[in-house]
Amino acid sequence: MSEKNKRDILDFLKEIQTFHSSKTNYDSDSRDPESRFMNDKKGVYCYNYNYQVATDPKNQMIMYNTVNIQNNYGQLINMIESSIMSLEIKPEFFTIYNGYYTDKELDYCFKHDIKIIIPYRTESERKSYIPKKYAKCKFTENRVENYFICPE
Repeated sequence: MSEKNKRDILDFLKEIQTFHSSKTNYDSDSRDPESRFMNDKKGVYCYNYNYQVATDPKNQMIMYNTVNIQNNYGQLINMIESSIMSLEIKPEFFTIYNGYYTDKELDYCFKHDIKIIIPYRTESERKSYIPKKYAKCKFTENRVENYFICPE
């Protein structure tokens, strides 16, 4: 093995070691040190990322997007500021997911006169009583030929 390859491997191992240090509050995958253990949207606890996106539903445009290894808390301010920069104006209001509901984000919005619409936590946790006839999980996937089969 060449000296350069050895140095590259040692540098990579050092990087992994920093992710496994006692100062961090997450674990990482040796194949992908930028990921961490977290629940995915199906509730499976595995190595993942968290995708953040802010959209303009009127014009159907993505105003901000990023991938990180943090939860939703603390992401709202970046999303609002980036959306305002993209639009070059401050929107009349923002509708946001309940997971961003922290005192810091609310205080920021209040101080900057940014109107936000957030569902009550109990409202957002309430399960819908309407059965989802065409829920994604009910479709059968054919990975070989790359298609899905509708349950009907």
